Amino acid sequence: MDITKFLDMYYAERKIITFIPNKAYTESQEREKNASGINQNQIKKSLYEIISLMGLTSLARIISTSAGLFILPSVLLALMIATVPILNFIKGINRRRSSEENLLLLPLQFSKYLSLPPGHPSTNGQIYVGHPTEEKIYFPIAYFHRFVFEHKFAELLRLISSLGTRRIKAQSVEGYKTEILSGGEIDISIASVDGKYEKNKLRDKSIVYKADLNNESKPEISNDLVWFPYENTWKEMARERVEHGLKSVSVELEYLDDYGINAKLKFNLKHLKANLGVEFVDYKKTVWVFNVDFTKKNT
Repeated sequence: MDITKFLDMYYAERKIITFIPNKAYTESQEREKNASGINQNQIKKSLYEIISLMGLTSLARIISTSAGLFILPSVLLALMIATVPILNFIKGINRRRSSEENLLLLPLQFSKYLSLPPGHPSTNGQIYVGHPTEEKIYFPIAYFHRFVFEHKFAELLRLISSLGTRRIKAQSVEGYKTEILSGGEIDISIASVDGKYEKNKLRDKSIVYKADLNNESKPEISNDLVWFPYENTWKEMARERVEHGLKSVSVELEYLDDYGINAKLKFNLKHLKANLGVEFVDYKKTVWVFNVDFTKKNT
């Protein structure tokens, strides 16, 4: 597999990865390739299993003899060959059902095509999880929910500021509070805006973000937003601001999906003795409300 094929995979298939040294990866691929060859014993065994399940025990006993392959007609032999991948597929499904983490092993060289935090990747069994909307971004599994929430938080701030905001106040309704932001590297700065920013020092503990801005820029929508296309209330807010001069609004930041990174997955990976990091941030359903006052619309 090359990096292009990897990135073309469905998110669910490439979501959870770990890196191993390049040499170890190459050797594992060679072993897998050599083990995939089909010999007569595999064919006989595969057909024996299927026919036995069908109740044709007499025919199954013939196949189990050393002369079995020569007794069977060529059409049946073709059927035998065809059954091998079917059995493998069924067994593969059963393996996946018993181990739903779908962990992919990648060579270390793939990391240069991906976006990882500073100091990563590691080849000590560290597990990484892909960003839901950015195919090349991967986070250590322990901080997945913090990083994804921060990314969505930062995008909503960027959207609101680009629409010409003078005051922002965000309040936590449920879920994460300011601690979810305290350990990250979130960039809360707003280009070309003179803002006064407060966080974590507010009397009302439900207030998680507050800013007063001197923003005289013309309302516009940035073209690099990745959450925006899936957030209908955000889109309506932007349309009303750009087209009708919206003066104020309350808009929600919602984090309602655990993306499969939950207690069940954590348990399965621990069973595999995977490296989950020291401070695993668990998922919390989260809703923050942003109360926004816009400046007078510039035309």
